[in-house]
Amino acid sequence: LHAIDNLWFGSPDNEGDWGECISWQEAFTLLLETALMELEARGLHKSPKGEDEDTLPLVDLRKALASAIAFYLFDDVEVPSLVWCTNLDWASHIHTSVTKTEREAEDSRTPLLFGYWGGPLCLWGDPLMEGAFRSPSKALLDGYGEPGPIIFARQHTKRLWYTVYAALCQWLGAAQDADELKELEETTKERLATIKERERAAKRIEDARRVLIMTLKALKNAP
Repeated sequence: LHAIDNLWFGSPDNEGDWGECISWQEAFTLLLETALMELEARGLHKSPKGEDEDTLPLVDLRKALASAIAFYLFDDVEVPSLVWCTNLDWASHIHTSVTKTEREAEDSRTPLLFGYWGGPLCLWGDPLMEGAFRSPSKALLDGYGEPGPIIFARQHTKRLWYTVYAALCQWLGAAQDADELKELEETTKERLATIKERERAAKRIEDARRVLIMTLKALKNAP
């Protein structure tokens, strides 16, 4: 994991735009600000109940980001590593040699990891951005080896920012899915299945909103 590196930061499938980006702080700031601008442009940060208050305090978030940039929080990353999956739901991208049913059986075999791929969720960036490091298990940390992904307090703060970005991406993606499913619901014969898919998208939006609010609170006291 993270043994593959590159000469530039950014999206692996878009060298044309990212090929000259050699600063991780600049790359991550652009990724985060782009997501924030899209969220704001679509009005998704507003309360779903129509109140005047924002669901997501974008002003506070941008102030915290400006402070992080001023203290060069993201500038310690020198080598662009292949981050396999930046998503909140990283576990769904793991493929093993044993199925869930087999794992739950009493005579289940020890699963062998044979695939971990985030597809469009992968990135040339900071290894700490890996979705699995949001709340890593002891087994993951033991397998990762020394040094571990988080050694200093500032790295914990960076991991919080990566959670913010992952939650924003999930929110935007789920909102797009919900809009498309709403249009499909009017024309498809499988209305019940479509409604259930919309409900799942709504849950992903709510989960992302909850994670964002909790993470922003944690950032207020972060070093």
